[in-house]
Amino acid sequence: MGQTNIDAIVEVSPALLRALRDPTFYPHPADRVEVIETHISWIFLAGEYAYKLKKPVKFGFLDFSTPELRRHFCAQELRLNQRYAAQIYLDLVGFGPSPQEPVWGGSPPIETAVRMRRFPESGRLDHLQSAGLLGPREIDAFASRIAQFHQHAARADQNSPFGSVQVLRETLDVNFRTLREATGPSQAGRIDALEHWSDNACARLAPLIDARRQAGAVRECHGDLHLANMVWFNDDALLFDCIEFNEGLRWIDTLNDIAFMLMDLEGRGERALANRFLDRYLVATGDYEGTALLPLFKQYRALVRAAVTALRLHQPALTIEERAIDHRLVHRYLELAESYMRAKPTRMILMHGLPGSGKTTVAAQIAPELDAVCLHSDVERKRLAGIGATERSASPLDGGIYTASVSQATYGRLLELTKALLRAGQSVIVDAAFSDRSRRLEFVELAKQCGAQARIISMDIPPDALRARVARREGLSGEYSEAGRAVLERALVRHEPLDGKELDLTLRVGLAGRIEAIVESILGAPTPHDTSPPRSSR
Repeated sequence: MGQTNIDAIVEVSPALLRALRDPTFYPHPADRVEVIETHISWIFLAGEYAYKLKKPVKFGFLDFSTPELRRHFCAQELRLNQRYAAQIYLDLVGFGPSPQEPVWGGSPPIETAVRMRRFPESGRLDHLQSAGLLGPREIDAFASRIAQFHQHAARADQNSPFGSVQVLRETLDVNFRTLREATGPSQAGRIDALEHWSDNACARLAPLIDARRQAGAVRECHGDLHLANMVWFNDDALLFDCIEFNEGLRWIDTLNDIAFMLMDLEGRGERALANRFLDRYLVATGDYEGTALLPLFKQYRALVRAAVTALRLHQPALTIEERAIDHRLVHRYLELAESYMRAKPTRMILMHGLPGSGKTTVAAQIAPELDAVCLHSDVERKRLAGIGATERSASPLDGGIYTASVSQATYGRLLELTKALLRAGQSVIVDAAFSDRSRRLEFVELAKQCGAQARIISMDIPPDALRARVARREGLSGEYSEAGRAVLERALVRHEPLDGKELDLTLRVGLAGRIEAIVESILGAPTPHDTSPPRSSR
C-alpha cells in the first residue's frame, strides 16, 4: 500500500462516468443511479443491478492502470465470486468503442464493468450487526458455508510462495509503512511495538506456517472476509467482493481467511459471536491445531483495516467529519491489534455426564461466553472414521465405531487436540462422557502442565429424565450422538462417580441449571450451586 503511481495510467473516460450516472443510459428500468466510491472502484446502483467499474489506479498491491488490466481483473472478480454467490455475480458489460461517445455493449470495449444483482443493503452483516439483528442463526450458517467453501477450494502449489512467512512479512511491512506515513511521529512508538511483536510471532510460528502449507491449508480463499462482504440474502449465507487483484492476498491459509471475520466481530464488541463462529467452523473442519496462528492472523487483519482506512485519508473528496471518523477508526484498529499481543487466561472444562444429560447443549451454549472452543467426542469419533458429524454410523453396541479400541483412539485424539489448543492459549471445553476416572485425571493433569485452570461440569440428571430424553432423541436427524437406551442403561451401571479431589473442581448442574449461572461460576463470580435447566433437552 502506498501512494498512487501516476506513471502510464490510462484514465477512465469522463464521458463514460457521466453516462453511468444517467438513468437513461441503462438498457433496463432505473429511476435513479446511486454511486458508491472506494479507493479502487466505483459502484453504480441502477434499478435491479449494480455495476462495478475499477478505478485507474496503481498501488503496491494492485495495478488497474490500463483498460486491459481492468478488464482482466473484472473477469477474475466474476470467476472468483461466482464460487459462492453466482446468484449475485452475473456477467461482464463492455462499453465502447469511443471514449467520447461510449455505447452500452459497444465493441471493442474501452472499459468493462462487473454486473451484479442488487440485494438489500440491510442484509449485509455489518448492517445487521449495527441494528442488533446479527445472531446465532446467521453466524452458524456462515460458519458452515465458509467451512464448506474452504474444504473444496483449490490448493496452492507447495512450491509457490503463497501463504509463506516471507509473503506474510512482506504484506505486514507494507501495512506498517503505510501506517507510519499516515499517522506520523505521534504513533511511531506503538507501531514499532506492533511490528516487533509480529516479527517475533512470525519467527516463532514459522515451522507451523510451513507445515500447514505443505499439508494443503493454503488455498484460493476469499481474502477480504469481513462483515461488509457478507450478506444474508433470500434466507441464505452469501459471500461477495473477494480479492481478485492480488494472488498473494487471496492464496492464503484458511485460518488467515476467517481471522478477518473474527477480528471484525471482536472490533465491533461481538466477542461471543466471534467465539461461536470459530467454534462452529472448527467443528466443521477439525482444524484445531492451527489455532496458534490466530492471534498473529487477527493482528494482521486489524493492521490491514487500519492501513486501508489510513489510505482512504488521502482521498481529496473527504469532508472534515469523514476524516475525523477515519482517524478514529485507524486508532481503534491499532488498539485492537495491540490486544492480540496480550496473553489471556486459559481454561480446560470437562463435561461429565451420562447420555441424554445435555452435555453437548450446555457446552455449545457456554463456549462463546467463555472464549472457548468445544471438542466433541461424538464428532471426533466419527471424524476418525471418515463420517460426517451428524451422519449415522449404524454401529451396534460395542461394534463399529463404538469398540473399545475406537474409544481409546477417540480419547487419545481429544487429549492431543486439547494439548495443542491449551498451548496455543485457547480455552477448551471437552464434551465427552468421561465415565472413567483415569481418563478424567489424564485431562486434569494435562491442564496443570499447560498452566490452564481445570474445571468439571457434571450434568446431574435423574435416570428417569435421562431415559425420557434419550427416547425423544433416538431417530432425530442433526444429532452428534447415537447413544440410545441400551447405551444409557449400560452407562448407568458402569459410570465411575467423581471422587473427592475431582469434586473440588466440579460444578454440578441439575434440571434447574441456568446457562448464565454456569458461566458466572466458571468465571469466578458468586453463584448458587444449583441453577435453572439447560435451554435444550439433549
